[in-house]
Amino acid sequence: KVASTRSDSPAPQHSKAAARVVSAAKLTTDDRKQMTVKIEAIAGKNAEITFDTDDKLIAGTRVEFDAMAIDSSLSDVLAAVQQRIVRDDAEGNTA
Repeated sequence: KVASTRSDSPAPQHSKAAARVVSAAKLTTDDRKQMTVKIEAIAGKNAEITFDTDDKLIAGTRVEFDAMAIDSSLSDVLAAVQQRIVRDDAEGNTA
């Protein structure tokens, strides 16, 4: 899932992209290198990346950079399922 958090004001230009990777478990050195390569390819420039862990994600990762978030965590998937169930219940749709 990709969520944009862009504002109307232009972001200042930096020589490096700033990114934050949050994972459910600590990433290995190789995983961190692979994430860095992918983020820099998307950003089109070198990236200053911080790596954090959050066990509330259950599994997966969330990447935040350039006013964008890419969330592939299990907690995000479960939240989407819960919203769908609540919406279907409110609309009277049952499986």
